[in-house]
Amino acid sequence: MQLKNVVLLGSSGSGKGTQAKLLVERFGNLCHISTGDLFRNLAAANTFASKRVAGILAEGKFPPDYFTTALLINAISFRVREGQGFVLDGYPRTKQQAKTLDEFLLFLEAIDNTINIFIDVSRAEALKRMVDRGPSDDTLESVNSRLDLFEKEVRPVIDYYEKQGRLIRINGEQSIEDVHKDILKALEPK
Repeated sequence: MQLKNVVLLGSSGSGKGTQAKLLVERFGNLCHISTGDLFRNLAAANTFASKRVAGILAEGKFPPDYFTTALLINAISFRVREGQGFVLDGYPRTKQQAKTLDEFLLFLEAIDNTINIFIDVSRAEALKRMVDRGPSDDTLESVNSRLDLFEKEVRPVIDYYEKQGRLIRINGEQSIEDVHKDILKALEPK
């Protein structure tokens, strides 16, 4: 199977990070880029921007589009080697980010080798999963805030890709193994 770039979309608690890690384990030559990890690493650093980013994350909000896009493009540019694919987890989060990502993928001549996968879970299921896993930075208020932001900002990204016929929807309420199997099927050549 030819290595593809994979854009994983879904709300917090949908299992994007888990599926990204499974894809990296399965294919080996994929670079996993998580905007959540990029921001958490930056928030923990002692830099000019880190305190501001830490505050935004603590409120359950997303940093501005331009900032997120700059970090992502930097990560792809410096971490993805020639001949290597990547899996994005947590980007794009707005329609503008999706359009900018398309422009960047066109620049890289990689748009035709990129697949957008939406791991679809209900709000109730996402809330249950996030409360159950209970990381220290997740309060009920921040979880609800992130799920509200998903509906407001990320849902239009899903519509954007769907209208172009460039979205594969996966039932995210199945077992981790079944979600992974469905993603692997979606990656098979048509």
